[in-house]
Amino acid sequence: MISIKRGLIVVRQSPSWSTIQSIDDLKPEEFDKIACYKIGTTRFSIELWNKIFKKSFFEVRHLLKLLSIQSFGGAHNTDVDLSGRRQHISRWRIMMLTDDDDWVKSDWLKHLPNPNPSIRFCRWRSVKFNGEIHERNDSNIFSYTNNYSAYPLSRKFYKLQDIYQHGSQNSCHNLLAPPLVEYVDSPITITHKHPASANMILESLQLDENPEKALYSSVEKYLSRIDRLSIPEELNWIEPFVEKSRQIFSCIL
Repeated sequence: MISIKRGLIVVRQSPSWSTIQSIDDLKPEEFDKIACYKIGTTRFSIELWNKIFKKSFFEVRHLLKLLSIQSFGGAHNTDVDLSGRRQHISRWRIMMLTDDDDWVKSDWLKHLPNPNPSIRFCRWRSVKFNGEIHERNDSNIFSYTNNYSAYPLSRKFYKLQDIYQHGSQNSCHNLLAPPLVEYVDSPITITHKHPASANMILESLQLDENPEKALYSSVEKYLSRIDRLSIPEELNWIEPFVEKSRQIFSCIL
């Protein structure tokens, strides 16, 4: 009997961007505490965004989430859990955790080792996209937000909360060696560092004394980088997502 490898993409808990009516719904001060930002940073950033762009921060994040869901939904032999309420590692599927604005290659699953009596986790080459393509050289020794998967066997040793955030999973992963863990040198996911991500907004605001100018410029620079972008063949699968992201940010200026 032939067994078909099956995957599960679990999207970490994220806001229902389309239903947010005000900044207070996001509880920005709580996010500041978790992210170790100065209290008021997130509220200021979102208020500034809503002031200077044609689409609100919430509208843009909703569109980016829809784009990512399109990516997840196109993954072969893969189920997608968008609930944000999952409690356990899958018993029978190779499980990937990701954020709500990242991208996944449709045939991601075929690049990974088959389940076996030893393997618990697998990492792969991590790629960041911010209008340019940046490969992370330490992908084999560090778990980023979406360059690792948990195999059914890991359920015997870990709870989902142990690997839900990439920093926690990284600690678990680095205590193991092959054949308990494997590495695949293939870029099958993208971490999307777009201008509306919290870290990118904070970074842009630190570059200029004029916050309004800095934030507006961050979108212009993102689009300018895309205009000059040359995508290598092994990443040609990201082309439609890059184009749709370009359209999203072009429409807010």
